Amino acid sequence: MYVCPSCGFLSNERLIFCASCGKRLPGGEDLRAVADPVRERRRVRLLYAWLSVWVLALAGAVLFTVGYDPTAGHAGRVVYGDETLLESAGRDASTKLIPGNQTFRLSRSDQVERMNNLPTRSPRNAWIRITSGPHAGRSGVVVW
Repeated sequence: MYVCPSCGFLSNERLIFCASCGKRLPGGEDLRAVADPVRERRRVRLLYAWLSVWVLALAGAVLFTVGYDPTAGHAGRVVYGDETLLESAGRDASTKLIPGNQTFRLSRSDQVERMNNLPTRSPRNAWIRITSGPHAGRSGVVVW
């Protein structure tokens, strides 16, 4: 099928003059064939399928980031022996190490488990227990 560039008239054969508007049509090599409707629908479906896959991948990445437990193996996060030490550390409690034996930093190989049965004074705080790693067996409070 061929299309007239000025009026859009469709023709099955190559014409010199448009049957609708009467204008002279460009040479045969300049005429554009109309896309097959079945193939065009398939191309659009594939485009939407790829777009939906990318959107789902992006949504999965966002959900993983939101749901990721910040205490699970984060090297450098400070664990306090009790909540009074945590409150005395102030605003930068997640990075402020108080001298003494009651605070320590998590190492990369520490496996952290949250203890949900112990209440805290602030919803931002959480009691944790280290199950394996260099600090295995220790517990404390961390800024959640």
